[in-house]
Amino acid sequence: MAETINHDTSPSRRNRRGAFSPREAADDLGVCVSTIYVLMAKGGLASYKIGRARRIPRESIDALKQQDAS
Repeated sequence: MAETINHDTSPSRRNRRGAFSPREAADDLGVCVSTIYVLMAKGGLASYKIGRARRIPRESIDALKQQDAS
């Protein structure tokens, strides 16, 4: 019997995770992916690499949202 894999990437599921991919971060912030890469390059959005994959901590996204709100 084949194992069922849940690919639920709804915002509520992603927000429970500790880190986002650039695409997930862009969806969550309502911007395009290239804006996320610009923010990472300029130091406005903290990120780290796991192998070749870039990950953005949830805390970094939350801090950016707080900064934009004020």
